[in-house]
Amino acid sequence: MRTSKNPLALQSQNWVFSSFTKLLSSFPYDDISVMMICKDAGIDRRTFYRYFDNKRDVLRSYMDSIFNEYLDQLNENPIPEATEYLKLFFSFWNDQHMAFLSSLHRNGLLNTAFTENKRYSLQINALIGRQLGRNSNDYEVAYRAGGLINVLSAWIAAGCVESPDEMISILSKIFI
Repeated sequence: MRTSKNPLALQSQNWVFSSFTKLLSSFPYDDISVMMICKDAGIDRRTFYRYFDNKRDVLRSYMDSIFNEYLDQLNENPIPEATEYLKLFFSFWNDQHMAFLSSLHRNGLLNTAFTENKRYSLQINALIGRQLGRNSNDYEVAYRAGGLINVLSAWIAAGCVESPDEMISILSKIFI
């Protein structure tokens, strides 16, 4: 995605994100075209291609925006203990982005979306380690990041039967 601070550009990008997520909840990813996104967003293809290369770029960019939102929350709310981090983690995904993640799962894109954004997972877990006063090496950070993403993916695949509080209880035995 080509970024811009122009309010009209940001509005167009948000329209594309909104249309993409709406369409993904109703159609298989492979059936969604750039034309469908543009029509639903009320923009022409030229505007779309000014900011995105293709629909995969929309997915990547939207995931970037979600991870940046999560990082902002972590920076605004320092985590004093690991259970608080788990609560924020599950609440963030469950309360704000579960419909989108479920759409990704239905389309077989959930693991791909997280893998393509691995740098965020590593950055987030390194930040958490610092906030908890832990000097974690790169391997520990990678282990923790991968583990949480895989647990989140498994939870979504199982239909999120457990509540976020139940997930925290389960993971507290392992993670902490």
